[in-house]
Amino acid sequence: MSKTPRAAKKLDQARFFLSLLRAENAKVIGNDGRGIEAYTSACLGALKSAVYRLKKDVGRAAFTAAESRFKGGLDRVERNRYDRMMNQRDFDVHERDLPTTIAQRAIHRARTCLSRT
Repeated sequence: MSKTPRAAKKLDQARFFLSLLRAENAKVIGNDGRGIEAYTSACLGALKSAVYRLKKDVGRAAFTAAESRFKGGLDRVERNRYDRMMNQRDFDVHERDLPTTIAQRAIHRARTCLSRT
């Protein structure tokens, strides 16, 4: 059992929304993108909630140290993706809608820090 079950639950929700987002991406090509926008927002929101809960559960100092180690283990692209996900959620909630486009072909499935190994 996780030492931080509340954060683990939110991370599981983020993974769930990410899988729905990937499925929606595969079928929406050239069509209405509202599903992509909704699943992206849900995934980012659940991920940010997981981070907030984890920070509260373990304490700010422990969280900051662990996040630094986590990010240090990522390559530059993954580290930038993680930071962008955190910022995009705040942009979506506090500023305006996320900029999205409808592609004419499927986007290659990239490995993310949310993917299970």
